[in-house]
Amino acid sequence: MSLFKSKKKSKEENGKKNGVTKKEIIDNSSLYNNNGDIGPPLPSSSWIDKNLLLCVNPSVDDYMHTNYDKQIAIPMNTVFQLESKLFKGCAIVRAIDLPTTNKAYFKGRNRKMDFTFQGQFKRRICFERLYTGQVFEKPFTKLPAQYLIAGAVKLVKSLAPALKADINSSTPHMISPLASAAQVFQISKPGQEIALPLEPKEDLSLLDKKFINMKWTDRKSYFHNIDHLKEYYFEPGLVYTISCYSHMISPTSYSVHMLGMKWGIQQYMPSPFQIATVVLPKNNEDGGDNKDDDTSSNSTDSNIETNVNGNNQMGDDTQKMETIGSEELNSEAKEDDDGIQSDQGDLNKCEFLVNLQVWHTKLCDELYGKKKDKKHRKSSSGRFFGK
Repeated sequence: MSLFKSKKKSKEENGKKNGVTKKEIIDNSSLYNNNGDIGPPLPSSSWIDKNLLLCVNPSVDDYMHTNYDKQIAIPMNTVFQLESKLFKGCAIVRAIDLPTTNKAYFKGRNRKMDFTFQGQFKRRICFERLYTGQVFEKPFTKLPAQYLIAGAVKLVKSLAPALKADINSSTPHMISPLASAAQVFQISKPGQEIALPLEPKEDLSLLDKKFINMKWTDRKSYFHNIDHLKEYYFEPGLVYTISCYSHMISPTSYSVHMLGMKWGIQQYMPSPFQIATVVLPKNNEDGGDNKDDDTSSNSTDSNIETNVNGNNQMGDDTQKMETIGSEELNSEAKEDDDGIQSDQGDLNKCEFLVNLQVWHTKLCDELYGKKKDKKHRKSSSGRFFGK
């Protein structure tokens, strides 16, 4: 049974909201697969977006849920409910070149995708512990020349000095602090937040007076400093709206645009790319005086009444400078003479605020062979989130 319950509505209300036709949620639970060795979580024949599958990472499906749990496939360009042990609210993943794409949002902008989430934290947590980016469960087996990787990471690191990365390990990762990675960061009192899918505006005045009227670029630079991250906390009782976009990664074509070149990423990926924010272990370097509240309830057993709105009309705004690599999806790194290194170890064992996968039929063909994923069976464990 899904965690998200909604009030009964008329067929007309269910079928259309704010002028946007809404499709009925399909129960695909019998098709669910949580074994990445045999195929994607859902056969491509049941995907709802052309060539694309957006879904919860099966590795966290025991505590991360959406209102599309039974369908498994989360529709692109649509607001959906999201809940984990740490966070409760809603989100939207926007992508270009799909029938559901809001062209007005992307008009005049170089960005290829955007992830915006909104809601409240269930417990207090320090800024220095929330990082966003890519966390893989398997090692890369095919990579471009090392000088290309080093050059790309160096370029991203010049824009994101707090980057942590380990590309060559058995569990590669590339992550950066959420507070510096986000292009838009807004904190509101409950009831005063802008309803998604409308676009938030930079506003951290509730965090500290020093952020009043501060530009988003200055806020990013401020939180590149690790010591500054240690001074602030995500607090329960406030509404956080955070946007991270990329003009480098295109989900629709499954390619990366960087250094004047375009690469298909499916041949390099051991698994699908992610939209992920990970909770790093507590840092005890300061004598153990950590004020994070990790004793709060981690339950996700609640009914969320969130504005799930398919309307994709955005107000025009001034085009912002687009940082290469949208740190939300690429994050940050640390280099030495032996390559790209990080001291974080296997991050897959950590808790995630959000961990979504973006699959493409190109990746399925690369990992499993053409058409092999279309008839996979549910994995032997039989585990299915939302039950």
